[in-house]
Amino acid sequence: LTFPVRKDTQGLTYVVEANDALTVLWTEVWNSGNGVSHAQVVSAVDQTDRTIVTIKDTADIGTQSKRFLRARVVQQ
Repeated sequence: LTFPVRKDTQGLTYVVEANDALTVLWTEVWNSGNGVSHAQVVSAVDQTDRTIVTIKDTADIGTQSKRFLRARVVQQ
């Protein structure tokens, strides 16, 4: 999942979550508090006002029939 994380986001946390069947329970894969050196970060491209991050899932593609990822922005 690739998306921009703005640098000036005081009080906001970006969260990537995964789910097998779009049910109520989502599992956290990464959040911006983990930083861009976290194991799930495939790439982090620094730009002037944002960092474009690519996050990989914790589950292998071959072990799941389908898998969904979502990015949420949470205000603290």
